[in-house]
Amino acid sequence: MRLLADPHPDLVRALVELPTHLQAIFPQKERHRRQLPRAVAELSALLTTERDDLPPDYMNRPALLSAYLHHFLPWNLLRLGRLFRGLGSLLDPGVDGRVLDLGSGPLTAAAALWQTRPDLRRRALEFTAVDRSDAALKVGVALLERLSVAAPWRVRTVRHHGSGGPRVPGEADLLIAANVLNEMAQGAGRPGRRQVGGDGHDALRPLKAWIRALRPGGRLLLVEPGTRQASRLLVGVRAAALDRGWRILAPCPHAGTCPQPGTGRSAWCHLTGDTTGVPDWLLDLDHAAGLPKARLSLSFMLLEMPGGADKWPQENLAGAGLPAAPAAALPALVVSDPLPMAAGRRVYACSGRGLLLVDGQDLPSWRQGDGIEVIPENPPRKDAKSGALLASTPGKKGRNPRRPRRR
Repeated sequence: MRLLADPHPDLVRALVELPTHLQAIFPQKERHRRQLPRAVAELSALLTTERDDLPPDYMNRPALLSAYLHHFLPWNLLRLGRLFRGLGSLLDPGVDGRVLDLGSGPLTAAAALWQTRPDLRRRALEFTAVDRSDAALKVGVALLERLSVAAPWRVRTVRHHGSGGPRVPGEADLLIAANVLNEMAQGAGRPGRRQVGGDGHDALRPLKAWIRALRPGGRLLLVEPGTRQASRLLVGVRAAALDRGWRILAPCPHAGTCPQPGTGRSAWCHLTGDTTGVPDWLLDLDHAAGLPKARLSLSFMLLEMPGGADKWPQENLAGAGLPAAPAAALPALVVSDPLPMAAGRRVYACSGRGLLLVDGQDLPSWRQGDGIEVIPENPPRKDAKSGALLASTPGKKGRNPRRPRRR
């Protein structure tokens, strides 16, 4: 399994054509187009270093909405699209499934799902998009109509007012909340906003209304930026979900303690990939705005609520979404780029035994987010620098069997 999959050709083509679609839906005068790089830089600062100054209704402000549509929308389409493709059947809500997208903005998740998952295009899915901005929702509906001509999906939009969860029926098979948790946390100082803590219990309280929108056995996909703070929020939600009997389907290959919690100086759980599929016009805009990107990153968590008749495909659920490993092997998830070593190439991987340093010189094509099988050394041996357990791939010649005692 490759969680951060290559972008689907349809998504790549849609990103190339996106400026044409946006100009038809949300036309700009030449003067505003010239000012776009500055508006992108301003919005980026408001969403990061100057978050306390971010207007709650920024998506209703034409200049900021335009900046979002031309910069953040395509990057989010690419991030979500690669993830949606990688999750495969884990993200298949069924023939007549109901999908609820919270904080939808311009229907980013729906557009990414359509462009990336052709296997779902003939389904009679019911897609409900919830956001605070009418303007963003209207642009999203128009964009989805241009991208998905004659689609059988039933799409409706709900403008959400206030700080609590939206009042929607508890019938969703799949709930998607992308870039929501970090906004709730960073906006906690505003009137009516509740603090989202890193312990997960505080994080779940504001989500209770959303969780009630899921049917028993439904799935919840949380996607956040690949930052330390966002990852810590997800790790907290993970712990609280496990306490409540939920299943962790991805990215974790285990239900034990997270070896990358992002606390102190520890590493944080996120996936990083190349910029394959990014169109030239977006790279040019990013450079003009002073925001060049060499890579994309994300943190995410796919959870399943307990209870209910099982309607989800089961074939990929062995090892919490990873391929079933032989009895002697251990399922693991690659969490680093290959490291050049004197004796070959290695990668860090997450497993039920904690963080592993895996000899991967036999498979140099490993990437972050790849599900693999490994065999820890026996007796256990740790890397002196990182403290990770040493491991290798099944069948590799090495020191996996028990080593003879020294005389």
